[in-house]
Amino acid sequence: MTETRKSHHWIAILILTTASIAVYGNALRIPFFYDDMLAVVESPNVRTLWPLSMSLDAIEGSGASGRPLVAYTLALNYALGELDTFGYHLFNVLAHALSVLALFGFARRALARSSAELPATALAFCCALLWGVHPLNSDAINLVITRNEVMAAGFMLGTLYCAERSMAKSAGPWMALAFVSACAAMLCKEIAACLPLLVLAYDRTFVSGSFRVALAARGKFHASLFATLALLVFVVLSGDRGASVGFGQELTVLDYLRTQAQGIVHYLRLSFWPSPLAVDYAGWPQVREWGPALLPGSFVLLLFGASLLAFLRGMRSGWVALSFFAILAPSSSVIPLAGEWLAEHRMYLPLACVITLMVLGLHAITKRAMGAPKPQVILGATCVLAGLLSWGTLQRNQDYESDVSIWKDCIEKYPGNGRAHDHLGAIYLGKREYEQALAYSLEALRLDPTLYTVDFNVGAILVQLQRSEEALPYLRKAEKHVAGDVRFHSTYAVALSQTDSIPAAIQELEHAIQIAPQHATAQRNLGLLYLDVGRSREGLKHLELSLQIEQDVPTMMRFARVLSTDPDAGLRDGKRALQIANQLIGSGPPDPRWFELRGLAQWELGKKQEAVASMDKALEGARHLNQPQLVQELEAWRASHRAN
Repeated sequence: MTETRKSHHWIAILILTTASIAVYGNALRIPFFYDDMLAVVESPNVRTLWPLSMSLDAIEGSGASGRPLVAYTLALNYALGELDTFGYHLFNVLAHALSVLALFGFARRALARSSAELPATALAFCCALLWGVHPLNSDAINLVITRNEVMAAGFMLGTLYCAERSMAKSAGPWMALAFVSACAAMLCKEIAACLPLLVLAYDRTFVSGSFRVALAARGKFHASLFATLALLVFVVLSGDRGASVGFGQELTVLDYLRTQAQGIVHYLRLSFWPSPLAVDYAGWPQVREWGPALLPGSFVLLLFGASLLAFLRGMRSGWVALSFFAILAPSSSVIPLAGEWLAEHRMYLPLACVITLMVLGLHAITKRAMGAPKPQVILGATCVLAGLLSWGTLQRNQDYESDVSIWKDCIEKYPGNGRAHDHLGAIYLGKREYEQALAYSLEALRLDPTLYTVDFNVGAILVQLQRSEEALPYLRKAEKHVAGDVRFHSTYAVALSQTDSIPAAIQELEHAIQIAPQHATAQRNLGLLYLDVGRSREGLKHLELSLQIEQDVPTMMRFARVLSTDPDAGLRDGKRALQIANQLIGSGPPDPRWFELRGLAQWELGKKQEAVASMDKALEGARHLNQPQLVQELEAWRASHRAN
């Protein structure tokens, strides 16, 4: 290689690295949302690097389950920055940049092997650049948990690169690296299942000319790659993807296949015109009859047939085209993925195949039109197109700025998406904007009555709106799906208590605490219910447990009041109550009720003059803040206690 070519090579690497990172520069502070919540925020496994068995595991149903290498990277992110999203997104972007470089390295060597006349470095650069900045990849990179797609793709490309190098020279070290990379891919995602076959098909098409010759020359190497499938089977069986994968789901095998026919055509269209992009396709119609699938299905079969024919004839483009179908096969064929029948992140690596074919086609057209290869023409067109795609990616990243914005964007593009409405309902519930939460949740229920979370959300919202009679039917319907979830039992208990079913409410909360003793809300609510029915000793016990888990001002106030005023002298503890009152007073802008609590505690301790002074301070504050009910209570206390 000449010095000039080496210089071009390193310039290409610099541009590719810079471009693939820069287009996600405005996406490094995206919050956790959607599947990130289960895989990261709610997962205890990410909070430890040791024992290794825990950090390699993942919570049931998450995108890291059965993908131990992905799970471990999440644990590393948590160790370095806990739940600061910057580190998680930086990892995704850097993994994407490395994948882009792996594609460039592999494509450059493969194209050079195909023909000495091909401008291999220029064409590989074009393929990698367009793939690196394409907006369709934003779904795989902007969600934290979809790093499983990026990591698997990177290791697959790394395996292909190492395998290609092993077929040229220094076979031993490169074969070993290819094996290690293949193992890593198997530990990331099931799309790696096609990897050994891709390497063998590459050997046959680009190097040996036939499967027989390829196996005769490198049979042990190919056998070692196929052996990595045992690792994939092991980790998949060791994980639990919940109810989102497998047969017997809401979509039958044929329903799923028909839906995928439409989906693949949609993916291909987005490859050339990436709009509209959506984070979730629950609003995409399920295809349960052959009629709507006939045209897209015929188109997909035609493409597959043409790809297979080109491959059988030894055409390099045939291997690229078949790779597209092979990579998509695990998620876009017949095994129902009921939770997500379409997803843009599945196109992450297949998109590289589409772009490669497009660049090769453009090269063939310019060569025929101009009579000779004109890499500068392709490079110029690529730079213009890359600029447009980069702008599209930067714009798309802005949709991810908040969980509200991304789900509203999804509804705007697919108004029939019940799951998007359900997520917005849950988000507004968390924000305590209950009217908006109820509107979105009821619409979700109308659009998709099968959503197992929406009944619980509607019930929880109605409880917050003090409409528990209306909430109970929704909560009872949700129970079969969410029984065992501490949040359900805690919410159900509140609804029961608001409808005067106190014994049943206490039973629900006791069950919730058995499930999750560290759930502060359940401990607090149980303590308050015990106080309401006169079981003060038990009430104080659970309030204290809740305060050990989470410092909550209303709970601290109720706890201190009971310690100062309970009829049972054996339960009163004025010293502890005074500590709490002083802690509250020193925590921020004074609240008249905090001075009232201090007065009650001082009175219990026999410090009557100080108690009256504290009550006068509370009364002054209540009058200043125009709190007539508190003023009346304080004046009544002063009237009854001054004489003492």
